[in-house]
Amino acid sequence: MVITRSIKEWILARPRAGSVYEFLPPMRLYRTAPEFLDAHCADSSCFPDSFLLPEKYLARLRHPIITGYDGLLVLPDGSFARESVWGSKQLRARTDGRYLDPATVVFQTGRFYSLFFIFCREFYHWFTDVLLRLHEILERLPEDVRFLVPATLGAAQREGLKRLGIADERLLQFDGRVPWRLEELWFTPNINGKVGINPPAVAWLRERILSAVKPDGIRLRLYVSRTGTKGRRVLNEKALRPVWESFGFQTVVGHRLSLGEQVEMFSRAEAVVGAHGGALTNLLYSPPGTRVLELHVQNDVREHFYSLSAAAAHSYQAISGPGQINLWKQSDFTIDPGVFERALARLLA
Repeated sequence: MVITRSIKEWILARPRAGSVYEFLPPMRLYRTAPEFLDAHCADSSCFPDSFLLPEKYLARLRHPIITGYDGLLVLPDGSFARESVWGSKQLRARTDGRYLDPATVVFQTGRFYSLFFIFCREFYHWFTDVLLRLHEILERLPEDVRFLVPATLGAAQREGLKRLGIADERLLQFDGRVPWRLEELWFTPNINGKVGINPPAVAWLRERILSAVKPDGIRLRLYVSRTGTKGRRVLNEKALRPVWESFGFQTVVGHRLSLGEQVEMFSRAEAVVGAHGGALTNLLYSPPGTRVLELHVQNDVREHFYSLSAAAAHSYQAISGPGQINLWKQSDFTIDPGVFERALARLLA
């Protein structure tokens, strides 16, 4: 398997293959690392005080191939574009679409922009890895560009696109079973991720998504439950409920609400508490300064929502509890009620 690390460099070495527009050089961004009550979180390497934001560019590429469930990009010389996924390791793990039979490739005329990425069908990854990538890009694309999307695109994903001004008629579903050779593809790499997110991109997406939300002066305290999901569930929520309710938190189950309902609630949040999971993506729409307490499985502390909170100018804290593997081979966990109460008091102090 031949892998091309940079589509930009590949095009610059072959000017007839396309063109590149550069507008954001690499830069190191700094942020304040949070303090923790929880030793497991405090000892984690997931909360660095700086990160390198990669360069951002927009490329126009002639005759690439898109293939497989994850929308892998194959360049005209047959090499696979590493930037169509996170990295070479993930690319090599994607066996679907790696072996191309030229006789099966279908040519598609027109201009396209791919909204594919690994896990793009999931709520968090759609909004952070896909929609944030459109910051400073959307207005630079030709008006006749069509957007390639998974055939299983959900209602929340479609609603997100509509709020960015991308109507359904501009979407073209690709199921990955038959590879397509595209007449012209416009491409930009994903520069946001779990390690760090570009704050101006978050501000841009918040403004666009909230454009249809009517302001409401009532602020909310939200406890986000993962009940009904397959993993990272807090098993002793019954014991914790009196604690969070005594601090004025109301319970929210994200997957039971439409995108509009989630956006409306989180846009009014003054504090958000919840286990690591997709519904915390809605912190994108909470006002700067929102107080966040994330609940983690011990020994599986993850940085995604710290990075999002830092980019959105929220105040972030975290605690963790011991986990156990469930029937779906994922970790559920418990949180000590005393630790939880002290963490809430500190969060709201």
